[in-house]
Amino acid sequence: MLLLVRPLPLAHESKQGYVLRLSSLNGFDRPRWCASLARAANVSGGARASLSELTGHDEETLAILRGPIYGLGALNTHDRGNVASRYWNTRFQRYCPRCLAEQRYHRAVWGVTFGVACDKHAVWLRDDCHRCRRAIRWTNAPLGKCSCGTLLETATAVTCTEYAQCYAGLLASVLHPGASVGQVLPSHALVLNVEELLRLTWFLGAYAVRQTAKAQKISGVMQLENAIAMVQATCEVLFDWPGGFHRLVDQIGARGSLEANGNKLSAHFGRFYPTLYKSFPEASFAFLRDGFESYIGSNWTGQLAKRNRRFSSESRESHEWISAKEAAKILHMRTAKVRELVEKGELVGRFFATSSGRRMGSILKDSVTAAAERRAKLFTLAEARRAHGLSRKRLYKLIADGLLRAITGPLVDGHPVWQFEEAALEEAIRLARRSGDGNAWQNENERL
Repeated sequence: MLLLVRPLPLAHESKQGYVLRLSSLNGFDRPRWCASLARAANVSGGARASLSELTGHDEETLAILRGPIYGLGALNTHDRGNVASRYWNTRFQRYCPRCLAEQRYHRAVWGVTFGVACDKHAVWLRDDCHRCRRAIRWTNAPLGKCSCGTLLETATAVTCTEYAQCYAGLLASVLHPGASVGQVLPSHALVLNVEELLRLTWFLGAYAVRQTAKAQKISGVMQLENAIAMVQATCEVLFDWPGGFHRLVDQIGARGSLEANGNKLSAHFGRFYPTLYKSFPEASFAFLRDGFESYIGSNWTGQLAKRNRRFSSESRESHEWISAKEAAKILHMRTAKVRELVEKGELVGRFFATSSGRRMGSILKDSVTAAAERRAKLFTLAEARRAHGLSRKRLYKLIADGLLRAITGPLVDGHPVWQFEEAALEEAIRLARRSGDGNAWQNENERL
């Protein structure tokens, strides 16, 4: 059975909104009548019905409509672009009063979960009646009106933030490929398709506004105030890149104790870290992974080991911090000696006890390199004698008198060879000469 009034779909109209428009133009008080008529007109006799059976328009003509149909029984369908139902607001009608005043039909972008603003008029969308204050549900109100009879276009339009307007323009452009974007947007945002943008908004927005371990498990996301909070938080990250993203990672890391979590990224950043890599593997999200690795490279004082295989090899190799064990290997000493050098300030590092009682730590790579260079300039006993013309007896006397101390050796750090700093050796000789033994030093040097 064809409806008497069968308008063509309008540009960027939502599928559910088109059913609402059909219902209103044909004099129905609610869109459920359309579902009953479509079921009666279904020539196949099946449980499903289609808009073609109501309008006579072919599927190609109706293909410009976006979004699902929900709550209308036999007419229910998914979005033709396969955008998951979680990303569509199937409960409440959102609207821009100024757009409705210009032309009364429902834009598809208003039906997206994160469609919270109108990029054309730079105002927040509404989902309530300004007179009776009730939410406007899809199935119990005519197009452009509340069930109390109030015209929605007469509602006050509140100016939105600049970020929200930019996001609304981006969302409209990816929902309707080919549509122009009225704002200047960062290049990394323009490579995302609609599903990727919505997935990223859910991820960043959830972690920005929720202080729970399972931040992405959200109830009430279809409520406008919740969606606005998530979109605004996402904009502050996405449109101020990478500074906004680094601030978000700072906040997430601050929720846990670094001392308790140690140098495990997954423990310190919770589910955020593995989710970032598992849920966003596409090439279009390379900027997201690079942003996280850039943050870790600049701020993470823990080590990056081979087990952190999610990171690129370049990020692991260029990381500024290494494990105490690796530092000990480079410096040819025991780990206990590395801890001692950190306590003395000769190495830059941090140590902590894990919950299991293990003592772990990380060392700044540059300080290890500097220490290795200093150690390369050390003198062995034989080298010290040759360089300063000392006898074995005289050199051992400097050690016995406490004027000269070894930096490394069997009784210091277990190293098999005694080694001394050149500056310390010269100072020990100077002190010995001042002690009244200068003539003996001079005679010995002449004999040698």
